[in-house]
Amino acid sequence: FGFRTIRDGGAWRCDARSSRFNRSATIWVRRPVSRKTAMANQVITPIRTTAVHLEESLGPEATVVVFETSDCAPCTQLAEHLEALASEFGERLRVVRVVDAAEGWVAARYHLAYVPTISFYCGPSETARIRGNPGKEALWAHALFILGEAPVPEPAEGPRHTLVGAFRTAKR
Repeated sequence: FGFRTIRDGGAWRCDARSSRFNRSATIWVRRPVSRKTAMANQVITPIRTTAVHLEESLGPEATVVVFETSDCAPCTQLAEHLEALASEFGERLRVVRVVDAAEGWVAARYHLAYVPTISFYCGPSETARIRGNPGKEALWAHALFILGEAPVPEPAEGPRHTLVGAFRTAKR
């Protein structure tokens, strides 16, 4: 791997390039904040990565993983809700955006049929899943649930795009 870290517009960006897999990933981390700034004013942005680096992003804390593609309209509408979610819950909840969900092996590995697909993880295990862009209220309800601060939320779905079925195995 080749890594380089640069500061871009107040945020730290780490670009990783793998010559073996011919893949690259850009991981954004939160903007540095001075000690005088209150925790509530801290801006934390979602981590944007590829599925190759997803396992590294999952940790023991609660994590929201969003599988999306670049040409998906509901995915772009969901982006502002994810930034608000990351800022609201701060260090208690990690938000990860996987940008290569249309690749066949990613869809097969994570059982994706639609984008955006929002998976909620507590540690290494998935506890809930939402297909599509359900809106801010459903995202908050599910986030509070995996943090243990709310009861089980109602099932939610929203506008979504169907992935091409090329990743599915042929019928025998």
